[in-house]
Amino acid sequence: MVLLIIALAAVALLPMISNNVEQTRIQQERSELQQYKQILLGYVSANGRFPCPATHPSLGGGATDSLGLGNPSPPGITNCAVQLGFLPARSLNLTTTNPAPQGLLPTPFGAGASDPRFMYRYALTNLAAPGAIEGGGAPPAGLIHAFANVNGSFPMNGLGAGQIRLALNADLLNGRGLSVCATRTNITASSCGDISNVVLTDLVAVIFSSGANVINNSLDEAENIEQARQRIYILPPALRRESGSPEGIFDDQFIGISFPEYLAALSAGGWTIRQ
Repeated sequence: MVLLIIALAAVALLPMISNNVEQTRIQQERSELQQYKQILLGYVSANGRFPCPATHPSLGGGATDSLGLGNPSPPGITNCAVQLGFLPARSLNLTTTNPAPQGLLPTPFGAGASDPRFMYRYALTNLAAPGAIEGGGAPPAGLIHAFANVNGSFPMNGLGAGQIRLALNADLLNGRGLSVCATRTNITASSCGDISNVVLTDLVAVIFSSGANVINNSLDEAENIEQARQRIYILPPALRRESGSPEGIFDDQFIGISFPEYLAALSAGGWTIRQ
């Protein structure tokens, strides 16, 4: 009888223990997102640009990038293979012992070959060379054409800090930055629609995790992974875990890097931004 009571008590405690473990992993995930944001900004300080995302065959990447190298060759001149991919462990000099594919950073929810990985995306700009700055004006050849691809030192061709800020800010404000929205309602290819739907906007990079369930049957999570709109992510005000939800369980988490943070990282690294 005593053993039966103990067994019943243990069974009753299982959901509580499981929930505590999940909450611990969620908190760890948030902490790691903060940590990786600072590491990315450190990379910007050292290299004058963001690293290219690591790719994997499941995202259309090749064998080299699937190892988490993530760098264009030669660095800073050619386009990245992808805008959206995985956080590149090797480019960031981070060690990971997770199973193949190597070099991809697992989230706290698993380290198996098919388990969740931290994903990462940088924003494009319209400052391709040659080309026009959105809103008018033509930059000289050699300007950056993505936040992860810088031709030579920063800034290029004598452009001052004010000009670069105006040009890149114009790009961000004209829909070329990344945004995180509270719902899918009224979103477009480049904006959250109504201002009340905005969680984060005008970002130059985002790091995110798909949580424990990767994609499940949540339409919002599918939007984040499939990226049909490319520059828009969905993050409801609270993690949705109700099992009866018609859209499934949502547990994605995000952290963004703003344009001012990007410029501050460049300045901290000693990159000359002439006035």
